[in-house]
Amino acid sequence: MAAITYNYKKGSNRAFPDDVISARIRVYKDKDASGKEKVWTHTVKRPPEITARTKLVNYFNDEKKKFEEECKDGLVPI
Repeated sequence: MAAITYNYKKGSNRAFPDDVISARIRVYKDKDASGKEKVWTHTVKRPPEITARTKLVNYFNDEKKKFEEECKDGLVPI
């Protein structure tokens, strides 16, 4: 399972997509022996050329899918 959290400019009114500067992608793995859930994180900066909301959402979703596949394939260390 993966989740995206958007990071906004300081002091912004959180206008999407104008104030989005990056997105944090988290991929959750199974719990370890102590009961803690393992999490991979990756931060993706917003490309300045993307100004439309749907294109930005699609860009971050594509990056989420790529990162999730890398985690499943074992390419990303914990």
